[in-house]
Amino acid sequence: PGIYLFTSAAGALIMPAAFWFGSQAGPQGLVHAWQIGAPLLLLVTLAATLPAVQASPIALARALFPVVFACAVMGLGVRWAAGEVAALSPLLQLGVLVPLGGVLYGGSLAAFWPQILREGWAMLRRPRASAPAPGDQTTTTPDAASA
Repeated sequence: PGIYLFTSAAGALIMPAAFWFGSQAGPQGLVHAWQIGAPLLLLVTLAATLPAVQASPIALARALFPVVFACAVMGLGVRWAAGEVAALSPLLQLGVLVPLGGVLYGGSLAAFWPQILREGWAMLRRPRASAPAPGDQTTTTPDAASA
């Protein structure tokens, strides 16, 4: 609770201050305020939470590297392909670029870090702990218990 309170208070100070300063420059200033305020709040949050979970910034960077790499591959591939399909209608461009991005991202992970995809899939497929499994007959009803 203390970390949550601290980071919430930091956000309550950082973001309004950033937006106040940014608003002096109009709409583009608000964009810049967000671009400065959000990373600053992230740094404050990381400074408060990493020691609490006994993780170092290097350990965090190592854990994030596969997804950063896959994002970079996806971004570079989609950016290149956008130039190749620029003559198409915007809807067709979207129809080409979105699946391409998904394939590049997933393919990068599958090629270099397949365990991340397996872990993610397993997490999505895990049944909810609060719901009984389909066909679970371990629970009894009052009628079944008396029979």
